[in-house]
Amino acid sequence: RGNTLDDQRFKLNRTAVVTHLRKMMLEELERRNYSPGTTRRYLRFVERFAQHFGKSPDKLGPDHLRSHQAYLGTKTLPGNR
Repeated sequence: RGNTLDDQRFKLNRTAVVTHLRKMMLEELERRNYSPGTTRRYLRFVERFAQHFGKSPDKLGPDHLRSHQAYLGTKTLPGNR
């Protein structure tokens, strides 16, 4: 997790990038008739996914997704101790 120029650009332009991606995602979820609760959860997941890597979601790919899924699988869930 270095502080590259790309990372700095993400921090400076995050609002514009996220707004565009969020709009595209909202349109797709609406087209598929997802409930408001599901839509909120999906958007929250994408936000947390991007925060985990400190990058815009459009800079993340399948390897990032697999890594994040592995990370989530290692977290202790309530009742699974």
